Amino acid sequence: MKDLENRLQAVLAIKRSEVLSRLLSGVAATLDEMQQSLRFFFKLLSEGKLETTIPSIDVNSDLLSWRDYLGFASLLLAKIGADSSSDTIVEINAFDTELRVTLPRIIELYRNAGDHPTPYPDRFPKSFWWRHIL
Repeated sequence: MKDLENRLQAVLAIKRSEVLSRLLSGVAATLDEMQQSLRFFFKLLSEGKLETTIPSIDVNSDLLSWRDYLGFASLLLAKIGADSSSDTIVEINAFDTELRVTLPRIIELYRNAGDHPTPYPDRFPKSFWWRHIL
């Protein structure tokens, strides 16, 4: 792990702005994908059809896995000292605010239906709150 950190620091010393730009661009694209998925889930949720239409594995792959990518990217952004007031980080925080309200309801619907879209929370960092919803 230390070797990877050393290599990252060496790359950042040479191309910090390029790495940061590409990372932020990827995060923005991931946010867009997540927002599209979430809108679809909201539509089904408002119609009362979510847990009977979409299997929990799709909630995991179409929403939670995308949030995992953002979580790892956020950890990397913090590690390289990205500006916490950047538009992309502000967007992640805004998305999380919405997700913190809705996701527990979605998880509860699936659990009440005998399904569990958030298996193995112990395999994720504690900061990945979306994987630790009880």
